[in-house]
Amino acid sequence: MNNAIKAVSVLTLVSSLTAISSMSMAQDSVDRSPPPSSVVAVSDLDINSSEGAAILYVRIKSAARQICRDQYLRIGMARDYYRCVATAIDDTVAAVNLQQLTSVHRGATAQLASR
Repeated sequence: MNNAIKAVSVLTLVSSLTAISSMSMAQDSVDRSPPPSSVVAVSDLDINSSEGAAILYVRIKSAARQICRDQYLRIGMARDYYRCVATAIDDTVAAVNLQQLTSVHRGATAQLASR
């Protein structure tokens, strides 16, 4: 697997969550802590396969949920939590720009929309 893809997947999630965290921090000017970040392991996956892309998607979603939970649910902001998770996942999938991962994401998004 290409090291650039590994780096992009990690940095994209971090940058997405940093942007979301900045919105939160703008509301709370007292909090000067660094924005949250998460490392998403991909070195053990063949992300060009359907199975590898599906596992990567689960990892991205899990990281987004954890960081957004720490930022929003602990202070009772459920709507912001869901927006944070969705934005982090959308931005990460778009920036990684792998067809298999995009297909997994579209399938997951379509399932949510049909509920």
